[in-house]
Amino acid sequence: ASTLTVPNESVADATVFESDPGFFDLPGSSLAPILSGISNFTLSLWYKQDAVSNRFLFDIKDGTNRMALQLVNASTNYFYFNSAFNAYSAVDTPINQWNNVVFVFDGSQANVDRIKLYVNGSRITASITGTIDATLGTFGASTLANLAAASTGGSLYALNGEIANTQMWTTSLGATDVTTLYNNGVPLLSGTQPQAANLKAWYKLN
Repeated sequence: ASTLTVPNESVADATVFESDPGFFDLPGSSLAPILSGISNFTLSLWYKQDAVSNRFLFDIKDGTNRMALQLVNASTNYFYFNSAFNAYSAVDTPINQWNNVVFVFDGSQANVDRIKLYVNGSRITASITGTIDATLGTFGASTLANLAAASTGGSLYALNGEIANTQMWTTSLGATDVTTLYNNGVPLLSGTQPQAANLKAWYKLN
C-alpha cells in the first residue's frame, strides 16, 4: 500500500497543504460517479487551524445535492447532506495542533445514527434536527469539490491553517477503523488501510 503523508511535527518529512489564503480543488467530475446515490460513505482528514473561525473542511456539491463539513466556532459545527444541514455541538478542537476528523454516513441506520462524526478517535455527540436522507443525491459533470474551503451565499469560507491526508471510502467505517486511522495522533505510515477495497480516493497533498 502507499505511504501516508504524516501531519505531525515529530516526523521530519511531513508534508501538508497550506490552505491560507488558498484552498484545494478536488476533481469533482471524477468524484461524481463514485459518490452519486451512495448510502455508505466515510471521509477522513487531518487539519490544523491557526484560529477558531467559520470555515469549511470539505465540500462537494452539484445544485442542491451536497455533502460538506463546516467549522462554525468552538462549540457549533454543521454537516450538509443534500439540501439540508444539521448541527454538531462540542467539537472544540485545539488551535495550532493537528486533529483528525472522520465523517461517517450510513443510510441504513436510524436517523440519529446516519451521520457520525469522530474527532481524534472519539465520537462527538450530535444535535440533529429533521430527517437525514438515506442516500446521497446525484452528482453530474458540473460537480464542484473543495478541501479547506467552500463558497456559500456568495462568500468564500476558507480554512485558516493546514490540511493533509484526505481519504474517502464508499463504506461506513466502524469505531475500530477510526481508532486505527487516528493511531494515537500519528497516522499510519504504511500498510493496508482500513477497508482498503472500498478506499476510492486518497489525497496526500504532498
